[in-house]
Amino acid sequence: MPARNKIPIHYNQILSIESNDDAIQIYPFSLMAPQFRAGAGARPYISDKQPRQNIHDKICIFLKMKISLLSDEGSWKNEAIGGLAKRLREKGHRIVCLHKAEAVPRGDVLFILGFFKIVPGAILKKNKTNIVVHESALPKGRGWSPLSWLVLEGAGKIPLTLFEAVEKVDAGRIYLRAQVKLKGHELLPEIRHTVAAAMMRLCEKFVDSCPSILTRGIEQSGKPSYYRRRTPEDTRLDPNQSIAAQFNLLRIADNESYPAFFAHRGARYVLKIEKRCDKKRRD
Repeated sequence: MPARNKIPIHYNQILSIESNDDAIQIYPFSLMAPQFRAGAGARPYISDKQPRQNIHDKICIFLKMKISLLSDEGSWKNEAIGGLAKRLREKGHRIVCLHKAEAVPRGDVLFILGFFKIVPGAILKKNKTNIVVHESALPKGRGWSPLSWLVLEGAGKIPLTLFEAVEKVDAGRIYLRAQVKLKGHELLPEIRHTVAAAMMRLCEKFVDSCPSILTRGIEQSGKPSYYRRRTPEDTRLDPNQSIAAQFNLLRIADNESYPAFFAHRGARYVLKIEKRCDKKRRD
């Protein structure tokens, strides 16, 4: 059974709890910090069976979950993952960030974020829950680099799906969905920054909603579609087409790893793009 993030309990039940001081924190409700009170952040649940006038006799127990964050060493999501790790530590959870699947420890939750190798089933069994966030409206858009493919297709909104990792790729139960709106002028660094931040917010929401959210997962339905893995050849421009016609391809070009290029008169030319905003522009 997954470790509970927060459990309401009456003071006279405390003697029946077997606990480890490293695993729990106990707070009288009346002394809790504002962010943990009802209506702000993670809310403690006070049993309706207990009289409201006795609310100050209640205590809340917050179990510290063991959470692992797995990503590739060079992932563009790593900066945002670092921010997520900091926020979760501040909430009392024990966090480890790592880049090798074989280094995943036993724990409560494993987040697989920006990791492009298939995680073996034996590794998934080390944690009670394994979570992935994918940049598509699953089951549509399974597979590789959905963010780049969606921008190339002209999508104005990037759907995000937080789901359970299973051995079959991108096929687990869905817990949360979200969307990131794009205005159409963003280049790859901006797109990645915005999407990564939204992904981490979704992960934090999942943690704050544990363990009850685990009972609300839904199976994927509908016919799945798949994106293939992108290659350097996918950033080839057609010199006979206009820049406007190929602007979405330029938007997803990685100037360092996979820059846009075109071939002309027997030579290959590399194009690197950056945005310089007009100071009068407000959007």
